[in-house]
Amino acid sequence: MEKLNPLRQGHIPAPSSQARSYMSTCLAMEEKQAREELLDLAERLARDLTLSANDLRWLSRFSSVTLRRGVAGNPNTPSDLLRSLSQSVVPLIRAASAANPFISADTLTGLALREKDPQVLSAIAQHPVATPDTLMLVLAGARDHTEVRVRVASNPVCDRGTLMFLADEDENTEVLSAVAAHPNSPAPLREALEQLLTD
Repeated sequence: MEKLNPLRQGHIPAPSSQARSYMSTCLAMEEKQAREELLDLAERLARDLTLSANDLRWLSRFSSVTLRRGVAGNPNTPSDLLRSLSQSVVPLIRAASAANPFISADTLTGLALREKDPQVLSAIAQHPVATPDTLMLVLAGARDHTEVRVRVASNPVCDRGTLMFLADEDENTEVLSAVAAHPNSPAPLREALEQLLTD
């Protein structure tokens, strides 16, 4: 006598709630992992140094934050597109723009003028094309962000005026240590800060 397959006959017992929950969790984890891998691949694609300006323009039209962040960080991104991306409402995209090695000093200053996000301010603060005026704009938005102020004080382009301002206005020891260590700090200021920091 032929044995009936319970799967064909519809005689499958309903899974327990525990089994259903377990399967839902596994499927959700697989979807999340696949989504993360896809996003990682998309960002690597957008940062590919062999992409042309046209390719980067095309990729920037997608709404994906990951793709747009990758385009903003790509050194081959045309300056007009980089300026546009630096005005994004998404801080991650603005931060990638600010960290782009080929962002213009004007675009960086324009970004600093209106920025409040600490991640974006931090990228501006350590950028080599930042001007002393740009660094002062960063300080205006970074009153509550010690790390950003330390980055300003550590930037090689930071001038005496900005360093003196930080020494007068900031009480944080990390910031004052960075000011004291900066080669543009006047010798009397350096000595006074070193004395203050060792007391």
